[in-house]
Amino acid sequence: MLTQTKSNAKNLKLSQKLFVLVLMLFLGTIGVSGVALASIFNRNAENEITAKALILITNMTSVMQYTSSQVNPVLEENLSTEFLPEAIPSYSAQQVFENFRSFPEYNEFSYKSATLNPSNLRDKADSFETKIVEQFRSDKNLTELSGFRDTPRGKLFYIAQPSIVTKPSCLKCHSVPEVAPQSMIDYYGSENGFGWQLNEIVGTKIVYVPANQVFVRTRDSFFKLLAMIIVVFAITLGWLKFWLNRYFSTL
Repeated sequence: MLTQTKSNAKNLKLSQKLFVLVLMLFLGTIGVSGVALASIFNRNAENEITAKALILITNMTSVMQYTSSQVNPVLEENLSTEFLPEAIPSYSAQQVFENFRSFPEYNEFSYKSATLNPSNLRDKADSFETKIVEQFRSDKNLTELSGFRDTPRGKLFYIAQPSIVTKPSCLKCHSVPEVAPQSMIDYYGSENGFGWQLNEIVGTKIVYVPANQVFVRTRDSFFKLLAMIIVVFAITLGWLKFWLNRYFSTL
């Protein structure tokens, strides 16, 4: 009888050791799975944000190209007597984007033709954007920059591309005040937006996309999936403990 009791106690202790071993394996698996899932979810969130920003900045570039090739030639003859900002590609892109932002779901998005020395001071690059322009200037092979920016509105994801003076026609308005249309001088003044050079990087086209909502949604999905995994593991552990106790108690 005493021998049987000792055997049962030994079997019970072995059962507990096996359960602890399996429990440690499960906890390790959950930890590794959590880290891997978090990395996958964050990468997917960044890909989602990047895709949105790329679509927007491509659309704005298309608007600028259309204005430059289709609208500007039609309005150019009038510029000497009446300045029309609609003939300026960056102005057109900004106005189109403002219309886009009028939809409630997009009112936190923003676009800017951030320029070091613009005619319209609305386009003046801030300190953050100036650093981006300087990066483009220091590496002429650099065609795009992206990342995150902390603002009072929350974390914003940005994509920036260099603004380059590629057409000699741009210098009619931005070389020196003496050759600029008088109507433009009357509109913007003669203090800003001059001294540009052909092939010079004068600024950056930059799109800001709110990132907080995407990451919050991603975080919620991650925790829901992780909770489901933990529940499945807990049920499995409970079943395993029951099976081990029953198996070793019969030995």
